[in-house]
Amino acid sequence: MALTLGVTESRRLQGAYTLARDDVGTVFDDTIASTGHWTKYGAVYHIPYRSLLPQRTPNLLVTGRCISVDHRVHHATKEIPPAFATGEAAGIAATHALRGSSSVQDVDVGAVQESLRAAGAWLP
Repeated sequence: MALTLGVTESRRLQGAYTLARDDVGTVFDDTIASTGHWTKYGAVYHIPYRSLLPQRTPNLLVTGRCISVDHRVHHATKEIPPAFATGEAAGIAATHALRGSSSVQDVDVGAVQESLRAAGAWLP
């Protein structure tokens, strides 16, 4: 018996885009990570950069299990691999924002994607 209660659902951002169950297989122009769904073999979600951006808080990025997704997609994105991938994307985006003297909302997502690929990330 477990000594503590483990909660599998956590708070999620209300972001610029909420990745939803119906988005399975959809490749977005601003895709920064991809993940499978451990309960649905063959299902792949491509995570858009907009899902890391809050609706009303400027210059903030959210990663890991707190990104903007619905209840169903959360089952796929709360795991360690997508948390690593969104964290790497956020770090690279923050670097681009600092170098360009801009906010994270205004970074060139294409340049972020290029940097991710150069670092070895797989993007569709």
